[in-house]
Amino acid sequence: MAQFKENPNSFTISEEEASWIASIVVIPMAPSCLVAGYLINKMPKRLFASLLAMIEIAGWLIIYYNTSLTEILVGRLLTGIASAGGAPIIPQFIGETSHPQLRGFFLTSVLLGLSVGILIIHVLGALFSWKTCIIITVLILFIYLCLIFYLKEPYGWYLRTHDQPAAKKSFSWYRGNSPEAKREIAKLISNQHENTYANYSIKEMTKLFLSRLLLMPLAISATLMITMHFSGNKAIMFYSITILSQTVPLLNQYASTVIVDVIRVGMTLVGAVLIRNFRVRPLLIISGVGSAASHCCFALFIYQSGENQHEVYSILALISLISYIVFSSIGIASLPWVICGEIFPLIVKGIGCGFSTFAYFFSFFLVIKLSPNLFDAFGLAGGFLCFALFTFLGTVILYFILPETKNKTLKEIEEMFRERRSTKF
Repeated sequence: MAQFKENPNSFTISEEEASWIASIVVIPMAPSCLVAGYLINKMPKRLFASLLAMIEIAGWLIIYYNTSLTEILVGRLLTGIASAGGAPIIPQFIGETSHPQLRGFFLTSVLLGLSVGILIIHVLGALFSWKTCIIITVLILFIYLCLIFYLKEPYGWYLRTHDQPAAKKSFSWYRGNSPEAKREIAKLISNQHENTYANYSIKEMTKLFLSRLLLMPLAISATLMITMHFSGNKAIMFYSITILSQTVPLLNQYASTVIVDVIRVGMTLVGAVLIRNFRVRPLLIISGVGSAASHCCFALFIYQSGENQHEVYSILALISLISYIVFSSIGIASLPWVICGEIFPLIVKGIGCGFSTFAYFFSFFLVIKLSPNLFDAFGLAGGFLCFALFTFLGTVILYFILPETKNKTLKEIEEMFRERRSTKF
C-alpha cells in the first residue's frame, strides 16, 4: 500500500480510499467461509480448491491491469473470496490426513505458511514494483494448481459418499498401512453413519446443529480466532510500516518490516515444535499472558519516547513488539488453526470450520478497518493497551473452556463433547 501511494499509476488515492483497499479484501471473507463450509460437503476438496485458485488468479490479474480504483477494489474482492473460501479446507485437510501425534505440528504450518508468505512479499516489495510482485504471485498460484492434482482426496469425502474402498486407499496413502492406521480407518468406517447428515430430516439437522457436539467446539474455536485478531496480530502485519515508522523513526521502514517478519517466521517454527512436544493449554496461557504484558510494555515505552524524545525508549518499544511476536507465535497466533482442524466431529466439520473461519475473517475485517481509527483516537500507546486488554480477557475465557487435545485421535476428541468433561490440566 505504501509503495502504491508513493508511485500511483494514473490516479491518486486518499487515506480513506487506501483504508478501503486494505480492508475490502476481508469483507467477502466471512460470508465466503460459510458458503465454503457448506460446499466442502458437496464436492471433493481438491476440485473446490482448484476453482478457488482460478478465482484468485483472476482477481490478481484485474488488479495488475487496473485503470481505476473500482477495478482495484473488484480485484481485491475476488482475492478475498478465494482466500477465505480455501480457509475451511486447510484445517480439514490436515486434520483428516495427519497422525494424531503430528497433527498439531502440521496444523501450525498454516500460520508458518502465512508468515513465510508475508516475509516473501515484504522482501519482494522492497526489491520490486507491486506489479512484479503480482506476476510472481500468479506464477506461485499456477504451481499450486499443479500440486493439487498430485494429492489424493482425503478419506472424509469417501466416507460421506459411502465409498469404503476409496476411503481405505486414501487413508493408507496419507497414513501408511501400520496396524494402528488400519484400526483407525476400520473404526471410522464402522461409524460411517455418524459422518453424514445427508438423510437427516429438518428436525434432526436442527437438533444436530444446536447440540453440544457443534456449539461447544464452535465456541472454543471462534473465541480463539477472535482473541488472535483482537490481540493486534493482523493489525501489526497490515500496518507494520506505519507502526515501525513511529516506533523507531531512524530505521529504514522496509528493512525493519523484513526483520520483524524474519523473527515471526522463526518463532512460528519454534511454536510448531513446542506444539509438537507440549500440551496446548499451558502454551495458550503462557502465550496470552506474555502477549498482553508485551503490549503493555510497548505502550509504556512508546508513550515515554514521545514524552522524552529519548532513543532508548524507542529501542525498548521495538523489543516489546518483538516480544509480542515471540509470545503470540507459541500460542495465540498458532493454536486457532490447530484447534479448528481437530476439534470438530467429522459430521459437522464442514459447518464448524465454516463458522470458525467466518469468526476469523469477520474479526479480521473489524480489526483492520478500525485499527487506524483506534490509533487516531488513543494514539499508538492507547491502541496497544486496548490490544492488551482484549488479549487478557480472551485468555481468561479460554482457560475455562479449552480442553486438552494433544495426542488424541479425532474420534477421542469427538467423545469429549458428547459428554461434559473437565478442561483442567
